[in-house]
Amino acid sequence: MYFVIFGFYGHMGGILIALFFLLIVLTFAILFFYFFVNILDYFIAELIGHPLRFPIRWKTKKVSLHQSSLLHHYFSFYRRLPPKRKIEFEHRVAHFLEVYEINGRDFTVTEDVRMLVSGTYVMLTFGFRDYLADVFERIIIYPEVYYSNITDQYHKGEFNPAMRAVVFSWADLLEGHSVDNDNLNLGIHEFTHVLHRNAHQERTTTASVFKRHYNNLMQFVKHPHIQRQIVESNYFRDYAFTNEYEFLAVVIEHYYETPLEFRSHFPNLFRKVSRMLNHAHTLQLPENRIQRR
Repeated sequence: MYFVIFGFYGHMGGILIALFFLLIVLTFAILFFYFFVNILDYFIAELIGHPLRFPIRWKTKKVSLHQSSLLHHYFSFYRRLPPKRKIEFEHRVAHFLEVYEINGRDFTVTEDVRMLVSGTYVMLTFGFRDYLADVFERIIIYPEVYYSNITDQYHKGEFNPAMRAVVFSWADLLEGHSVDNDNLNLGIHEFTHVLHRNAHQERTTTASVFKRHYNNLMQFVKHPHIQRQIVESNYFRDYAFTNEYEFLAVVIEHYYETPLEFRSHFPNLFRKVSRMLNHAHTLQLPENRIQRR
């Protein structure tokens, strides 16, 4: 009986050891496959200019019916998307609201505020696979222009990397969306600063693609002939020529606010911005427009 029991447990022990080693092999195989696919994806993105894979997730996040109606009201970009892309847009809005805090300073954050802020960010990053940025954690909303103790100036908005915060004046944020063709959109402007910094700080495939096309864009506009064309056209406001960061933010404001005029004046520059944002699927969309409520 002793030998039977010993043999039984010895046999079971052998099976458990085999299963343990099988589990280790499978774990390493999965990790190897994951890193291999990501490395392959990275180099393919470097080669062709955009990632191939789609994000894999277990569950699609949903917004409420009221939130969906607000997105529909505020964003023609969202309204013009096909049904499947609308679901993706809503998923990203819900995910954004889970990850980032939106706080008011002497201001009540309503559902309109949450949808306008999150929808602006999602619209701007809709061509990205890795769309959430790690360089900020919170959005702070003031009712109107606010005083900054850091710069000793009044601001309409800013991206503060040290505080990991994006700050907006609600009055100016709303006005930037309401006036559809003045090439002034505070939300797009400040979130572009976020994406610019994130692209140079993160090592994701999306960041690599953005950085690569950004470098191509800047190399293109630094050509003396192109520089002269841009300046003499008076299409971009003077603030664009403050530095590279402001130039990019102003250019992307124009890309969304007056895309047809942009493409007419500077088709090559427009194409480079589109590639940087990976917007091949949304080029047919007109500028982002909303109506005042």
